[in-house]
Amino acid sequence: MPFLVKVGSLTVVARSASDVLNTVDRFLSDDQSLEPVVSTFEGSIIDLDHLRGLVGDPDES
Repeated sequence: MPFLVKVGSLTVVARSASDVLNTVDRFLSDDQSLEPVVSTFEGSIIDLDHLRGLVGDPDES
């Protein structure tokens, strides 16, 4: 399921939850004060912590 990641006037299409988290992490590594907003194409806002819980921590394997 694709998602939209919006930071300021920039919008990125991410094709999966993992891509969303990678994109958000890249934005935040540049500037921790950014507040990315993740949503579905239908406009439902997705909570990043919930999304991280669904994807899991890749370092735990």
